[in-house]
Amino acid sequence: LAERRRVTEDRVTLTPALIMKVVRAQTASVSKCFEQNKDDLPAATGQLSVNFTIAGNGRVSAVKSQLPDKKVGRCVEGVVSGMKFPPHKDKEVSLTLPFAYHKK
Repeated sequence: LAERRRVTEDRVTLTPALIMKVVRAQTASVSKCFEQNKDDLPAATGQLSVNFTIAGNGRVSAVKSQLPDKKVGRCVEGVVSGMKFPPHKDKEVSLTLPFAYHKK
């Protein structure tokens, strides 16, 4: 029981700033998805929203983009799936993040 309590106490509160720090570290990978699959994008500029869940252990699951049937959507989903967040106090956190793009 003491061991379990210590593990929980070591977990952080998953704040929006902490989430964005992890997401920003993957900006280049997301941009690469947009560049390599620009023909899949519906407009010259816009956003691709991605829904996902961050489990208490920091792993990402249940990732779904607005364009799940397109290569660009699957690519961004793959990047988000690979994100590693710190273990946190909540059982899970579900959110939707928009990723902005601009075709070059």
